[in-house]
Amino acid sequence: MAKKGVALVPTDLSKNLFYKYLEASKIEKDKDLIYGNYQKEMSDRLQRAIKAKVTILTGSDNYLNFEIPQGAAAKEILIAYQEEGMKPLQILKSSTYLSAKFMNMEDRIGVFKKGAYADIIAVKGDVVKNFSSAMFNVVFVMKDGKIYVDRNEQLPTKNKRH
Repeated sequence: MAKKGVALVPTDLSKNLFYKYLEASKIEKDKDLIYGNYQKEMSDRLQRAIKAKVTILTGSDNYLNFEIPQGAAAKEILIAYQEEGMKPLQILKSSTYLSAKFMNMEDRIGVFKKGAYADIIAVKGDVVKNFSSAMFNVVFVMKDGKIYVDRNEQLPTKNKRH
């Protein structure tokens, strides 16, 4: 894949979603064993891809009804990447710049520069130390330069410029 420029877009389930899937499927026995086998296979595949320098992108074909908002289900895919051993900054790069680059849009999305779309999120928390908590604590959302969410009053003002 790396030699041919083929990207991997894992659409794996986090532990949380996997157990929701088992519940919805009415599977009652051996849940931990089933999840353990699934997670081992997905982690092995992802780690082999990372080692082989395959470009990993973020995406989802997640059409199952987990009875949570679709955006939350999409975040769970990022959590799955972390559970499988991907580092938070690798996940963010896969979700932004690398995905944009793969679509030949790296000058417009996934970057901070003049002329880009100005799609930005900010999270409360340390994405490196507590990735899953930060991903579910979005405090700012801008799309195409328009602010949709602004909870800056929750952010510390320590180094705020006036």
